[in-house]
Amino acid sequence: MANVVNASSPEPRWVVAPGSGVVHGGFVRRSAGLIRNISALDSLVGNILIVNFVASVATLVVVPYTFPGANVTLAVVLSMVPSMALATVYVLFTLVMPRSGGEYVFVSRVFHPVVGFAANFSFICWNILFGGLLANQFSTVYLGSFFSAVGWRPALAVTSEKWFVLLVGVLLIALTTIPAIAGTKLAMRLTKWSFFIGVTLLFGVLAVLAFAGRRAFVAAVDEKASFTGILDSARAAGFVPAQSGLAPTLQAVALISLATLFVSCATYATDEVEDVKRSMPRAVYGAALIGGAVMAVMAFIAERAWGSEFLAASNYLAEVAPDRYPLDSPPSFAYLAILTEHNWLFAVAINVSFLSLIVGNMVFATLTMSRCFVVWSFDRITPRQLARVDARRRTPVNALVAFGVLSLLSLFYYTFGGSVTFLAGTTLGFIATFLTVAAAGIVLPFWKKDLYRGSAGDIRFLGIPVIVIAGAASLVMLGAMVYAFLTNDALGANGLSGLLFLGGLWVLGALIFLVARAVQRRRGVPFDATFRELPTR
Repeated sequence: MANVVNASSPEPRWVVAPGSGVVHGGFVRRSAGLIRNISALDSLVGNILIVNFVASVATLVVVPYTFPGANVTLAVVLSMVPSMALATVYVLFTLVMPRSGGEYVFVSRVFHPVVGFAANFSFICWNILFGGLLANQFSTVYLGSFFSAVGWRPALAVTSEKWFVLLVGVLLIALTTIPAIAGTKLAMRLTKWSFFIGVTLLFGVLAVLAFAGRRAFVAAVDEKASFTGILDSARAAGFVPAQSGLAPTLQAVALISLATLFVSCATYATDEVEDVKRSMPRAVYGAALIGGAVMAVMAFIAERAWGSEFLAASNYLAEVAPDRYPLDSPPSFAYLAILTEHNWLFAVAINVSFLSLIVGNMVFATLTMSRCFVVWSFDRITPRQLARVDARRRTPVNALVAFGVLSLLSLFYYTFGGSVTFLAGTTLGFIATFLTVAAAGIVLPFWKKDLYRGSAGDIRFLGIPVIVIAGAASLVMLGAMVYAFLTNDALGANGLSGLLFLGGLWVLGALIFLVARAVQRRRGVPFDATFRELPTR
């Protein structure tokens, strides 16, 4: 066995594995310096937060408009099918390769490292871009919705001022980055407190809405405008009510699945998760089931309290004929909820709930996704300084700072006039990565027999590897989603800017990898040998 080289050593040492005749170095022969500070509960809570209930409720409100006639509650339930299939692929991959890095490690060891890096690089970039937008919307959308609902006009005006948006966004990114730098346990405590506060208040809000009923909402709308008037105005502007049907419900699954598919974020930090074989399946499957169940309840209550036709008509009016839209804010879950039960305490509860869930989401995303920077560095693709782990805090400070800085740059871009049109490409960007993982799962038992056979992930059904079944099912369902996004103009994912940005991130990732390989080869580093083995702690 080769000697261990610490990640914080000033210079790399190249060692030879006895009897192999192959020179190894870098990732496969060094210790990360990270320790197992993430418990099974931490992983479960973090994965549930990544489902992102705040984004989910925004999706549920807009589905009746983008997919007229869809049964939103049924669509949420059906979205669990692709979610569980893809979750199975990630879980089994983690059991075969229990290492940090998620799909980067999986795909790079099955197909080719350039494919694994490009897929993971694209995925992380989309998340950083989305994180900057979320930090921007923390003020412009969520605080703005709160101030609008409670009638604080002066405060509402401030939320659209660029200096205020930037200040709030910077504070939010600092709040979600500094604890992760200070220590993983501290970051996870903040994550769990944000989760439990947010979920407790969210359940209280849902209970109030469930008892309020449609009549209370109609009366509330009539106080500000006219419930039937909004429906009539939408029809006059070209809105056509649709009957419920299975076809639009199935199409809506593609959009809703974008929330339920994100249940495997903890796989990016597997080296720090306690008892991976037990905790990771529970965290991934638990997040899929709990997240899906909560979303289904939210969808049912939204349809019962506000009605699919009103949701579709109000979204149509706000989008197509905003001059005819009479309410103070565009339709959103928070705004419509506060409109239904109009009192100061309820408005505080729902907005504190959403803001807490956003904080928890961003802390866990920062903590786990920054670990991909570390893994890239270990494999000598990115600067080795990113892999350095602080000896006292046991955290990759440089990687976390880099992630935070990139998030700040994204925030600056959106705050000072940046376009969000290309962000529709996030849908296809995420799915492209998931498709790559599904394809890798299908071929894993056949292309990497020595790695797969006898591993904890070597589970079979009727003699067929389960990862092959789950991978094939995921491939089919994800392919159907791609078709839905490319053929539905209302979603915006088939726009030229989004498609170009999607392809550009993959090309950029491939170029970074190829340049890194050329540089390392010139330095005499056995770069390709790294990918013949799994990284070790």
